[in-house]
Amino acid sequence: MNGWNPEIQFFVSHGYAVLTPNYRGSTGYGNGFRDLNKKDWGGGDLQDVVRGAAFLEREGIADGRHLGITGVTYGG
Repeated sequence: MNGWNPEIQFFVSHGYAVLTPNYRGSTGYGNGFRDLNKKDWGGGDLQDVVRGAAFLEREGIADGRHLGITGVTYGG
């Protein structure tokens, strides 16, 4: 989805690396993708975020000991 998120822009403009995953259960990839976290909230969808953070650390983009997570609705 194309859009403007002032919170993301704030962090990026202050030198932070920002990961915004479209984790399983999100919309945009059809019903099958949306339904992947049914009866599994905080399971596979959380692992999507954890794996994203591990990728940032592995690539030298972020220090895994200094990460912050923010969100809205159930993702916060």
